Amino acid sequence: MSAAGRSALGVTGHTLAEMSSRPGDDELPPDPFPGDPFTADEPDSGRNSAPTNEVTNNPFAAMFSQLAPGASGAALNADVARHLAVWTAAGGTMEANVEPLERIRAETIGVSATELVEEITGLTLSSGRRPGGVMASTKAEWAADALTAWRPILDGLAAGASTTLSPSSPGDDVDDELTEQLQALGLGALPGGFSGLARMLAPTLAGMQAGTLLGQLGSSALGTFDHALPRPAGTALRVVSSAVAAFSSAWTLPPDHALTQVIVRDLVSHAVLSLPHIAGPITELATRHAAAGQVDASGLSSDGDLGGLSGLLGGGMAGLAAMMGAGSGSGNGEGSPTADAFLAGEPTAEQLGLRSQLRVLTVPVIAVIEHFSSAIGARLIGDNRQVVEALRRRRLERDTGTRLVERLLGVSVDQAGLDTGRSFVGGVLERRGHDGLTALFVDGQLPTVNELAAPGLWLARIGQDG
Repeated sequence: MSAAGRSALGVTGHTLAEMSSRPGDDELPPDPFPGDPFTADEPDSGRNSAPTNEVTNNPFAAMFSQLAPGASGAALNADVARHLAVWTAAGGTMEANVEPLERIRAETIGVSATELVEEITGLTLSSGRRPGGVMASTKAEWAADALTAWRPILDGLAAGASTTLSPSSPGDDVDDELTEQLQALGLGALPGGFSGLARMLAPTLAGMQAGTLLGQLGSSALGTFDHALPRPAGTALRVVSSAVAAFSSAWTLPPDHALTQVIVRDLVSHAVLSLPHIAGPITELATRHAAAGQVDASGLSSDGDLGGLSGLLGGGMAGLAAMMGAGSGSGNGEGSPTADAFLAGEPTAEQLGLRSQLRVLTVPVIAVIEHFSSAIGARLIGDNRQVVEALRRRRLERDTGTRLVERLLGVSVDQAGLDTGRSFVGGVLERRGHDGLTALFVDGQLPTVNELAAPGLWLARIGQDG
């Protein structure tokens, strides 16, 4: 093992003082809302019971009031997305900061692993794609960072909501009772009934979708690349310390082995998924999938009135989370009446086609990432078969976050996909070794759906069957 490899398992190169004084490590982007997103409004026995007073101190009430004059468009409301993502990922509580020692350990492992990724894969991470280091992070930090990284894809949610939401009919105006409820919520009279309200709030509804997605993912993510979605060049990779510790404990793994293997997986993933001929198509297809979905505006209503929206405005973050089925960030919203608020129950025909295209792209990519991650991890920690198998099984878990990624963005993996990918990689290795696998890193040489089942055909097409 190289000196760099040995240093990955120790704490070297930085002092605690240097790490603790590093600016920005414990900071999140500025909070767009006043108050603490992790605490509910305190009850006030002297508060007037009128609806307008019930929502006066709620930041969402002020936000919706500002939207009332007719705001609409195709841009995601990132403020709503971030606030809900951070709150849900952290389970509605304030997380403790990551210990400086954990930050140093993650960074030093990342430095050593980067050298091996470049050596074994042949990908030069330093050529404009080197990640901005590896950072040990909290769940909330992971969620906030993912919002920034996936913003181009998530904007597709707002585009789709703006397109699909429209008044049921030109004369579908609200009745007097609904008008009074809208006025009480600070929205004023709005033509178009619930559909008109939903269309006006399309960017906010998309923000709720995105926030729910990111919050659910952040509540359980181990690192940046739990899912095969590209990140921008220069991205700092985040490993969630508390999640990795829980993962290693659940699977009875040495903590250093689990941390090292997750970091290696993310570095290899970033190297591969940053390649333009891979990142471009996946990002485009995921964005189109998000825009092709349907938004259900009925989540705004309850028994024919605006009870759903009123509950949101009166309940702060707890009301928003309950409305979106986010629960406390642990996935408890699954199965509740509001768990699918604003999400279509069934994928559209266009989305089904896009999912098929994404599967053809991601199956070999995930398989080759898994292969190189396993080889590089073994160089750093020795026998890593147990942790590699644990990560493989974890990838197949159908938790709330995984289901939302599939429903909103179309990216998913199942046992059949993993088996197909592993068979393809095994066939290439048997015929051409590592040189054959690295051909995937060349533009225009990704396998077709038929070639996935017959790696010999793929090698013949790219001229490596000799």
